[in-house]
Amino acid sequence: METNINNIIDALDKIAPFETAEEWDNVGLIVGDRFSKVKKVLISLDITEKLIEKAIKSNCNTIIAHHPIIFAPQSSITTDSQLGKNLIRAIKNDINIISYHTNYDKAPKGTNYWLAKKLELENIRQIIKEDCQYVFVGEKNFKNIDSLKAYISDKLEMPIELIKLYGKKPKTINKISVVGGSGIDFMDIAKNESDLLITADIKHHDGQRAYENNFFIVDASHHYTEIHGIKGLKKLLEKDFKEVEFALYEDLEYMVVE
Repeated sequence: METNINNIIDALDKIAPFETAEEWDNVGLIVGDRFSKVKKVLISLDITEKLIEKAIKSNCNTIIAHHPIIFAPQSSITTDSQLGKNLIRAIKNDINIISYHTNYDKAPKGTNYWLAKKLELENIRQIIKEDCQYVFVGEKNFKNIDSLKAYISDKLEMPIELIKLYGKKPKTINKISVVGGSGIDFMDIAKNESDLLITADIKHHDGQRAYENNFFIVDASHHYTEIHGIKGLKKLLEKDFKEVEFALYEDLEYMVVE
């Protein structure tokens, strides 16, 4: 049985319904033909020129990206911008592009679930609030912050130099909240549920606010707090579509670690 884009969309919708994405988000089929046969799928965090070239060279006609290639409305699509070049290149080569963003972040088996699993937290649970489903909490004991930092580096397979610490060090580390990507908006929820928050994209004033609120935040980078959710998605889709080849694309060249 041949698999088409609609089949992939339906499977994604069962894992994390597209209708649950934030109003400002842009998810679903962004570029492509719903009825085209799926040859091979590349799964990535971002759409880049290198990713599209990789798809072309590997005879891949479908990309599932966590971050939408188009966020804001565009008045024109031309080669004057990198976005325009990427879109035109994809369309000319019949590449379908699907975005799977905030709906997957808040899903029971989505980005933050896989982050908690990768960290091998115990008794993992999703905090369900009326206006938030992003925070996952699990249990793990650490003697001090240094051991925690080394553990995160090891489990997330990331350079320890990229891990940044903010706020007041907790007296005990037993319960840990995780929010992949930019999670500072959920600090208050995390504070009520845990001893610290592992997230990313923490700014100067975010760190000050954490300190003033007697809370501790670990910034483990946007990439490393979300990439394991993409790896988890690959596993889920491979179970549903054994006849389709799925490959992970991970580009780290933009990161400078010294």
